[in-house]
Amino acid sequence: DRLSPQVLGAAAGAPLPQLGRFATQSARVYVGGFANKSDSQDALIYWPLDADDATPARNVVAFAHGMNAGGNETRPAYDALLTTLASYGLVVIAPLSCTEDFCGPELAQDLGTALERCAANRSLAPGLVSANFTRVGVAGHSMGGAAAGYVAASPNVTARYGVRAYVGMHGTPTPVE
Repeated sequence: DRLSPQVLGAAAGAPLPQLGRFATQSARVYVGGFANKSDSQDALIYWPLDADDATPARNVVAFAHGMNAGGNETRPAYDALLTTLASYGLVVIAPLSCTEDFCGPELAQDLGTALERCAANRSLAPGLVSANFTRVGVAGHSMGGAAAGYVAASPNVTARYGVRAYVGMHGTPTPVE
């Protein structure tokens, strides 16, 4: 189960590829436990619609947004990218915390918290039922790329969350018309 070159290109800032073979769904759910208690405690979760009976289980990507793109700004800024990732069969979890200014260390912590809480409570969203939390990738844009890089570069954190891949990007992907 490897990412296709088209998905990797999108994550690197190239125009978004065609959608994968899966229809997708997403939901905003309460996760809780994020570093800044006055910030959003929600996450967006995207998944392929066949996720309930997927065999093998679906790999997971935790995605961290760029600076000032948390909270209500995350879906408009990243919906096309996160939908594309889910359309290739991935379950995507994107914390909405860290809504203002630079908060990379806190966002890195929130990536881990989102992974832990979603793995522990798969009833948060239907797509989590088939999520494989032993095969996790982390990705992010700008400040979120730095946060994802921190998670991927820390041996203790990597082992704790089963991180096997990292993609950091700068530049907002745009849909191909």
